[in-house]
Amino acid sequence: MRFRLLGPLRVWNGETWSPVRAAQQRVVLSMLLIEPGRVVSTDRLIDEIWGERQPPAAGPVLRGYVLRLRRLLDSAPVAGSALLTQPSGYELVAGAEDVDALIFDRLVASGRRSLADGDGERAVNDLSEALALWRGPALADVPVGPTIVGHVAALERARLAATVDYTAGQLYLGRHDEIIGELERLVALHPLLERLWEHLVLALHRSGRRADALDAYRRARTVLTAELGLEPGRRLQDLQRAILAERRSAADRQRSTDPADSPAVSASSVPRQLPADPGEFTGRTEELRHLDTIVSADDRRTVATVITGAAGVGKTALAVHWAHRVAGRFPDGQLYVNLRGYDPDQPMVATEALAGFLTALGLAGRAIPAGLDERAARFRTEVSGRRMLIVLDNAASVEQVRPLLPGTGTNAVVVTSRDSLAGLVARDGAQRLDLDLLPARDARALLDRLVGGRAEPDGMAALVQRSGRLPLALRVVAELANSRADRSLADLADELADQQRRLELLDAGGDPRAAVTAVFSWSIRHLPPDAGRAFRLIGLFPGPDLDACALGALADTASGPARRALDTLTRANLLYRTATDRYAVHDLLRAYAAGLAATDLDPSDRRAALQRLFDHYVTAGSAAAERPDTGRHWLDVERRTLVRVVAHAAAHGWPTHAVRLAAVLHDHLDSGGWYTDAIAVHTQARDAAEQIGDRSAHAHAWYGLGVTHLRLGTHATAGQCLRLALDRFRQTGDRRNEVRTRLALGVLHAQTGRRAAAAADFQRAAEQSGDLGDDGSRVNALINLGIVAAQAGRHDAAAGHLGHAVDISRRLGDRRRQADALVNLGVLDGWAGRHAAAAGHCEEALALYRRVGDRAGEARALHNLGEVQGCLGHDAEAAVAYERARAIFREIGDRVGEAQTTDPAADVPGVVDD
Repeated sequence: MRFRLLGPLRVWNGETWSPVRAAQQRVVLSMLLIEPGRVVSTDRLIDEIWGERQPPAAGPVLRGYVLRLRRLLDSAPVAGSALLTQPSGYELVAGAEDVDALIFDRLVASGRRSLADGDGERAVNDLSEALALWRGPALADVPVGPTIVGHVAALERARLAATVDYTAGQLYLGRHDEIIGELERLVALHPLLERLWEHLVLALHRSGRRADALDAYRRARTVLTAELGLEPGRRLQDLQRAILAERRSAADRQRSTDPADSPAVSASSVPRQLPADPGEFTGRTEELRHLDTIVSADDRRTVATVITGAAGVGKTALAVHWAHRVAGRFPDGQLYVNLRGYDPDQPMVATEALAGFLTALGLAGRAIPAGLDERAARFRTEVSGRRMLIVLDNAASVEQVRPLLPGTGTNAVVVTSRDSLAGLVARDGAQRLDLDLLPARDARALLDRLVGGRAEPDGMAALVQRSGRLPLALRVVAELANSRADRSLADLADELADQQRRLELLDAGGDPRAAVTAVFSWSIRHLPPDAGRAFRLIGLFPGPDLDACALGALADTASGPARRALDTLTRANLLYRTATDRYAVHDLLRAYAAGLAATDLDPSDRRAALQRLFDHYVTAGSAAAERPDTGRHWLDVERRTLVRVVAHAAAHGWPTHAVRLAAVLHDHLDSGGWYTDAIAVHTQARDAAEQIGDRSAHAHAWYGLGVTHLRLGTHATAGQCLRLALDRFRQTGDRRNEVRTRLALGVLHAQTGRRAAAAADFQRAAEQSGDLGDDGSRVNALINLGIVAAQAGRHDAAAGHLGHAVDISRRLGDRRRQADALVNLGVLDGWAGRHAAAAGHCEEALALYRRVGDRAGEARALHNLGEVQGCLGHDAEAAVAYERARAIFREIGDRVGEAQTTDPAADVPGVVDD
């Protein structure tokens, strides 16, 4: 270090740290150190030193200050440093390791990356080293003008943010007792900072001080409501509810009826994803006792158990039943995913499972990273310090499971698989629980409970034998027995035996799957014709679950009969409900249904059914996309199915449907941040468009790929895709989409530092959109022209472009574009010192972003509003705006935005492309 800002200003003289004697020289040096390597204009320096009381010869006086400062610096051996005179001002050249504030920034950034990657030790070490650089208030001996006071405030905010992250790292490492005292001191100093209260409540709770944790929540709520008139934020409320829920669970276990123990309703951000507890669960006493050891294990590793066994043996039922028994021990929630490892279709990949988990944990689509390693790291971060139960059902391989493991021992994991997953046991320390067929006594007890206690012991024993003592087969047999109450169980067992003989399965060496197949076949024979046909058609369905509308399309019937068929199949235990009005099928039954569809349905019937299904999704998807306010929920629910339908259509002879569905999904996948899905969908659409020679669809696919890669920051690939799209839109004469593509290219050039190329793209887009009467694209182009003009220092031109954009968007009633223009106009006014006007623009933009539900825009408006409020001297309002912005940036996963909340130079506008 050669310069110290984090405390009184000091310069290294070769032997010791020396102060700068003259106050004016301290101001000049501080201004140059705020932006080392950048020219600080003479006018800014004069304004900072004297403000409105400038002496007549301010310029020569300033040159004298600089001369004496240069002599001071030249007398000290500051390697690589120099104070340079430039045409418009002065520049201090200093390396990144020469200024303590820059070292602080580097260490904090490294600590945050380590925290996100799950390396708590390194995070705490880096953050501790960063905080140790502080020797008191920043620039404590420097007279403050408008720039320095803002920078000092930003440095102090950065110090506080790093302190909060340091406490997060300590919590990540389980050092709850050690950090409580520091957190109590911090909340006393910064009572309006909710994240500190969150950490204090969590530390007290994890230390077993539940009453103190609830008292800390009450103190936080009292302060926030009294000072700000606001209730605590969602995360803090979630903590309180989780603690109350755990207290109730403990009381329930003691059979307490005290109404005071009733918790608040569980918050939506505490996931409760377990499927329904299997009805009439019977037996498995030893296995349940073994699983109970998971919650009593006391180590710092993730405790994982693999339940392995043959298909249909009851692995999922055991895992889910046990999970419901111990759910109260995991107050931070329960995550569940069916990895579909043995489905006839493609198993779920770990990236898709992680996306589902992160969504359940409260992350918006855009906050979810694209790559597997990044998603896994973010997942470990999100569950760190929580106590959660994670059920990974129906896994096919270690590769599917390993990225889904949390990094700390506060969580428990149960995996079910037909495979032994030996690598998970050997390398990751998982325990294995081998599940065999139900013991005969338990199998008879289960069947007896399912059929209502019929006193037919011989018939019961025969049915148990014919069912292979497999719970899945027993449930199907029981439902058929209940539907034929006029037949004895012995007669039914004989009928099943006949079915087995007809299928020639008795010589299968006792393979339990042979018994299951026989039971399935026997059950299907006794279904009503419409339900039997529905079951076969479900074997064609490419998605994970379906509703009555999808089955109606497959079966060419109305949704009413389709719903009745689904209910019949559910009662027969051939389907199960995954959510309201949605149904899925066990992987064994799915494979069986697919086989029946291949053998029992005519090829023309199969193709006609799929044609109707794909037509349905194109029609319904188009309607949903045209009504984004009401259609978003449908697209959210059907997204995984639609992505699979595009793949199936592209691969099996429906390229036009693949192209049309990709177009329907473009905006939803982009706005939701489902970038992995978007890459797959647009790639399939590109290949399908090429197959049928549809040049317009080809261009749209390249555009979709280009925009997605732009979001992901893979700029070289984005450029290639967008240039191909631009060329093809020109060939087809699609000028409107040519403008959209040119806007995206301008954004790419702006992001990669090619400001002149970006300005040329935006200018051309503005002219073309004006000729076309495309006011929406014209507004985007004007906003971006304003941004690049502002960045180039042409503030009058920037204000003209942005003001024009505001006027057009108001006339259109386009709130989102109006907000984009206003927030950037606010930044521009702030740069020009028009703080009251800037605050008005930011507040108007904030209200508009909230009305349209744009969380990223809301955070950006709050950040800029905080800067303006700080400049106006409204420190309390600024602190609230910064913290709200930071919380939203953190929630949506925008690390750049989160970091900018501590950077006074971060109010740089962001370009828009669509």
